Parts: sequence; C-alpha cells; structure tokens
Amino acid sequence: STQSTWGHFLSVYFFSQMEEKDAWPWLLLIKLSLVGFLTNCKPSEAFLTQYLREVKGLTSFQLDTYVWPFFTYGSFAFLLPAGLLAEWLGYRWTIAGGLVCREATRLILIFATGVPWMAAMQLTFAAASSVQTVYYAYVYMAVGEPLYGVATAATHAGYHAGNVVGSLLGQALVSCTPVGSHLVVLFYISWLFCTLGVLSFCLLPPPRGDAPPALGPLLLRHGWRAVGAELRSMFRNDQVQLWSLWWIFGFCAPGIVVNYYQNQYYDIDPDGSFGAVEAFMEVVVVICSLLPTLCSGALNNHPRSFLIMSSIVMAVLYYASTIFQQSVYFSYAFNSAAIGL
Repeated sequence: STQSTWGHFLSVYFFSQMEEKDAWPWLLLIKLSLVGFLTNCKPSEAFLTQYLREVKGLTSFQLDTYVWPFFTYGSFAFLLPAGLLAEWLGYRWTIAGGLVCREATRLILIFATGVPWMAAMQLTFAAASSVQTVYYAYVYMAVGEPLYGVATAATHAGYHAGNVVGSLLGQALVSCTPVGSHLVVLFYISWLFCTLGVLSFCLLPPPRGDAPPALGPLLLRHGWRAVGAELRSMFRNDQVQLWSLWWIFGFCAPGIVVNYYQNQYYDIDPDGSFGAVEAFMEVVVVICSLLPTLCSGALNNHPRSFLIMSSIVMAVLYYASTIFQQSVYFSYAFNSAAIGL
C-alpha cells in the first residue's frame, strides 16, 4: 500500500541507524521544532511593508534608506557575538535571549511609531535572527549522531513551515475579513504566536552532554596558538572548507535582499496577494530543507557541481527579478525561487 511504502521510505532514510534511546524520535523532533515553528508563524510577515507604509506612514525611501539597512548592520554586529555568547553563557540562555528580542520586535511594531523606532525594530530582529544560528546548532547537542540529518531537516523545515501557516492565515484574514483595513490585527496575532513560542521554550529537550570546547576559554587558558590549532583541526576536512567558504559568500545574497523584495512587490502592485506569495516561497524553502537529508549521497559525492550550479541558478534568478518587472508575477516567481533555494 501507499502508506506502507512511505513508512518504509522514512525508516530507510531517517531511522535505520537510530539508537535504542531514540526509540520515539518524533516527539523529540516536535519538541525541537516547536519553538521555531511558533516564533515564525507570523500572519503579519508578508504584509510588513504595506503596514509600515500605510499604517505607520513611512515612505519607500525611508524604508530603503533608514530602516531595512539596520537589519544588515545588526546582523553584521550580532552574528559573531551570538556564537561567543553561546559559548560563555550557554546555548539555552542565548536562545532565550533571542526569544526576548523577538518579543521586543513585536512590541515595537505594534506600539511604536517613527523611523528611529522602526530602525530599532530591525536591530532587535537582527539580534533574534543571529541567535537563530545558535538554535540550529543546539540541535546537535540534543540528539544523537544518527539523527543529525533528520533533526537538522526537521528544525529548518519546521521554522519555515511556521511562516507557511502564518502567511496563509494572514492572506485569508485580509481577503475574507475586515482585517485588510486593520492590518495591526495581524501583528497582534503574530505577537500571540511569538509568545507561545517563548512558552514552548520550556519543552526544548535538554542537551545530552557538554557543549563542544569553547574557543574563548581556550584562548584565555592556552593562547592564540591553541586556538589556531583547534581551528585547523575543525577545518582540516576538504568538505568542511568547501561548504564553509560557500556559506560565507552564498549566504550574503538572501541576507541582503530579505527585506527589499517586499518593497518591489508593493511598488509594482500595492494590492497584491502578499500572504499567498510568501506562503509559496516558504513552501519552496521547506522542500529545500528536506532535500539534503534525502539526497545526502549525491551532495557528498558531487559537492562542487552542486554548489556551482545552485549559485549560478540563484544569481540568474536574483538578476531576473531586477529586470523583469512588467508584471508583479515575474517578481513573485523570481524572488520566491531565488530566496527559496
């Protein structure tokens, strides 16, 4: 039967090497993914530009010049300190701090006005997004090595699935209820989901063991040479070098355009179905989050070919989104495919 076929498929790809103490992995994966799902379930996300333009009274120039850049600046400022904070303070406490930043972002969006406050909102969101990397890294402390692949896929897919649900809910409310004329309601609902995400932090599985050796204490106790030796051992593998180098440059593109694509949508068609488009984009991300686990053999055997081809495809899609703006659907398609990949 179809059901038994899919059951066999999952067992082969996900759980064939599972340890005895992971006998019920679904509950563990749900607990790991719940924080990300709830905090990213934001019916307001797809309508952020429209809200800031029509409700908060900001112009496109103010957003592009004084608001959105602070997410980029903030990410640059917070990414490395977030990792160091996780080593010094602990992964769980750092994740909790990121959740506080998400709450602050929600409060500023609802209750504050003016360009300085909206810029501050981008800084708090940048801090929260920087801590997201710590959340993803914590996964490897909470599960056994046989579940690394499926746990990575589950947390990434769960995070973006939250935005799929939130975007569809937001689009339904805007299209079928008076909420379209009262967009702040969407931001109250997003705040509710964010708060539920904060509460679900209590369900986050505890670590199985100690965190990896921290570079900070290693530097203080043994000096730069010891840190250099540790870094060389970490990046000795060719695969690690290749993927790390790609992430340094490849992650720049979505980090730069993550806010600006909404401005492009709004400028072409202020009455567009932003929630439906955001949901489609996030569905692409969810699918792409699951693919590495299912195609790990191909990625391990042909990493250079994969990275070169995917980088070319992303570059072409991003460039096309700046050229073909005769119809908003071109913008929807090119941006969704590029950011989704």
